Amino acid sequence: MQSKKSLGYRVQAYTGKAFIRIIELSMKPFLLNKAFFAPTEFNWTKQIDENWIVIRDEIRQVISEKSAIQDICEVSPEQEIVVNHGDWQFFPLIIYVNRIEKNIIRCPKTFQLVESIPNATTVFFSILKPGCHVKAHRGAYRGYLRYHLGLSIPEPEKCGLRLIDKTYHWRNGESMIFDDTYDHEAWNRSDTDRIILYVDFIRPMPAPFVALSKWLTRKISKSPYIQGSLERAGNLNIS
Repeated sequence: MQSKKSLGYRVQAYTGKAFIRIIELSMKPFLLNKAFFAPTEFNWTKQIDENWIVIRDEIRQVISEKSAIQDICEVSPEQEIVVNHGDWQFFPLIIYVNRIEKNIIRCPKTFQLVESIPNATTVFFSILKPGCHVKAHRGAYRGYLRYHLGLSIPEPEKCGLRLIDKTYHWRNGESMIFDDTYDHEAWNRSDTDRIILYVDFIRPMPAPFVALSKWLTRKISKSPYIQGSLERAGNLNIS
């Protein structure tokens, strides 16, 4: 595995970012210029949203065992730029199309439900600890959209996500879909963990760009950045 400080790693990272920018410029005329999307625009959201209690109960069981939940900064050190160690925890099922089989086995009903999402690339349970603030940042690729489903929201008015100039407050059993390449930040100002289901998926667009995004996702999944994260996740059974 290449070190992040190595010249090879830096060249590969720079080249990859430049290539992504070229793809984004070519697809721009075909993308809707909006940050938020109504969940009803996607026919798969209804079934998942209706089963939010099933999903919540599976992650609650996992959390009760404690050892399975990981600090996102330990798995992906790049997150230290936007969040403090220990403040953002997660339990991944899929990381850039790499299936985490040992975790999927523990949340089979959730996995069955998210399989209905076309071209899902990343799926995990996201846990913001009390007092957590994920600083303002932007996503890496406009070919994806992000889905959040509220599972355990202690005080909705104290748990929020700002996207550009609008603030969304998660609520139990309610979902939101947005383009994370717009400036956004999130927080939990309550005294209890905030838990959601977090999914990235390839956005609807002309077939050639969907195919290109699938190819790009596979390339990213094999990159030193993602492979390093998978290693740090603790020798998980990847497929």
